[in-house]
Amino acid sequence: MDILCTDKTGTLTEAKISLARHVALSGAESERVLDLAWLNSHFQAGLRNPLDTAIVEYSPSREEGWAKVDEVPFDFHRRRVSVLVDRDGRRLLIAKGAPEDIVRISSRYEEPGKPGQLPFDGAARARAAEVFEALSDDGFRALAVAWREFEPDRSEATVADESDLVLAGFVVFFDPPKESAAIAITSLAADGVGVKILSGDNERVTRHICRELGIPVLGLLTGSEIEALSDEALAARLEQTTLFCRVTPVQKNRVILGLKHRGHVVGFLGDGINDAPSLHTADVGISVDSAVDVAKDAAGCAHRMAPRHLRNYDRTCR
Repeated sequence: MDILCTDKTGTLTEAKISLARHVALSGAESERVLDLAWLNSHFQAGLRNPLDTAIVEYSPSREEGWAKVDEVPFDFHRRRVSVLVDRDGRRLLIAKGAPEDIVRISSRYEEPGKPGQLPFDGAARARAAEVFEALSDDGFRALAVAWREFEPDRSEATVADESDLVLAGFVVFFDPPKESAAIAITSLAADGVGVKILSGDNERVTRHICRELGIPVLGLLTGSEIEALSDEALAARLEQTTLFCRVTPVQKNRVILGLKHRGHVVGFLGDGINDAPSLHTADVGISVDSAVDVAKDAAGCAHRMAPRHLRNYDRTCR
């Protein structure tokens, strides 16, 4: 193995995600943001990720008579999940997801202590970007939360309904770097194995983790940039790129295939269900001890090779 591609959350970080703050656009703490985020995470029926768990476990139940009506499930293109809920005839669509995407489909916002809804104009959008970027630069992950009210007889929700939303604010999470990761990265470098980060998170948070672990960033590609590249054009960028951010599972797989096409023996380190395709595609599949069973089963390093510099790294290989 001469290149190791690794996910970030749960591999380079502890995956002990905790909800740190819930803030409005001004940066002030907002119980309203937590209420909406809690309902979204509680009622969404898809596979609950660690961020949802952190939200639901942060406080006692906030269900308070709300009932689920419908859901628009998460996907990696929209990067959000929406639930339609009802209480006493009032129906709200609550959306939670990547801040860039939620901000883009919002037209108004609300602020604690200010009556009504405020226009989401240029100044407000700049403020939202400023808050999000500052949190990311400090190593915090953030999801945006927004809502929209519908007529009482609305019985279903669609992707088309995810528009003209009211931005409530952000839920903010902290996931510390894994100490053993820094040791492994140093050992890999000493043995001439390059490391590339393939993360669904944004580039600011990922750069922060790289700084903490001493991982040099030589070049960066985002998922939207990868989407615009042919396989040949992507392959030409791979050697000088070490950070791939906001990438989907399909895009992670494209990176691994491109590196193999260029003659590299590629390892992939992952822990989630969505990492299974990349674990299969890589020459060396590695999963950490806290990985889900699907990732552990997909990891194929045991019968191929077990790099000595990873033996002290928290892993399970099958």
